[in-house]
Amino acid sequence: MQLCLKCTRSRNVVNEGQLLTIPYVPSAIKDHYRRLEELKRVEDMEITSQRRSLKLQEENQALHVLKIQRAWRGFEGRKNIDSFLKERRLWFEQRVIDIHHRSKLGYRVACFFGGGTLLDSDTARETVMKKVPFWTRNTVIDLVQGRSRSVWIQSVNTSVSCS
Repeated sequence: MQLCLKCTRSRNVVNEGQLLTIPYVPSAIKDHYRRLEELKRVEDMEITSQRRSLKLQEENQALHVLKIQRAWRGFEGRKNIDSFLKERRLWFEQRVIDIHHRSKLGYRVACFFGGGTLLDSDTARETVMKKVPFWTRNTVIDLVQGRSRSVWIQSVNTSVSCS
């Protein structure tokens, strides 16, 4: 029970301690202040909730960015693979067409003597071998594979050790 200072003096209410001035506050005003405190608490909770949701949105945004990047890079990779496979398929189709030309006797004789025409589907090895006569192909193969130096070094070592 709260009393104003005037009522406290008239009733002779005295505590063992010192009597302090206690202003009288009606119940309606107390309810009003309670509602204001509740509204402030609700606003604080909303602000905290908004901050949390913004933080979560930022984290989710980073995840979404990664998902978009992953999808785009996958698309680009599949597009590159698709173009590679198309080129490879075209090369195989040309290879099948060139098989007929390779089986002709005139082409085989020209390749034997190092004068074969280059075909669209020739590999790098076939291109080199067509320009080299048959009797020197083993030497060219050794040169291309890097065996000539080791063979030359071995032949020098054996010739030095024999003398």
